[in-house]
Amino acid sequence: RFFRVMFSECVPVILNDFYEPPFEPIVPVSDFVIKYPMKDLDDRFLDTLRSIPDELLEVMVARMQEHRCWYLWIPGLMDYD
Repeated sequence: RFFRVMFSECVPVILNDFYEPPFEPIVPVSDFVIKYPMKDLDDRFLDTLRSIPDELLEVMVARMQEHRCWYLWIPGLMDYD
């Protein structure tokens, strides 16, 4: 799903405290991914996401586009079912 989000021109939001995106040591993932701690997940989550300025999201998408070649995703047959 991480790859699908990136190639859909969306900013990935990671809600898993233990998930480490691939290539994180060499790709500045924090420049284009939002990590939200599960312990803080409550009714304010959507408000927090909505409060992120559009300009910042556009910058994050641009940064993601620079690095998504590391995450080349080829759709499988199941994606078309």
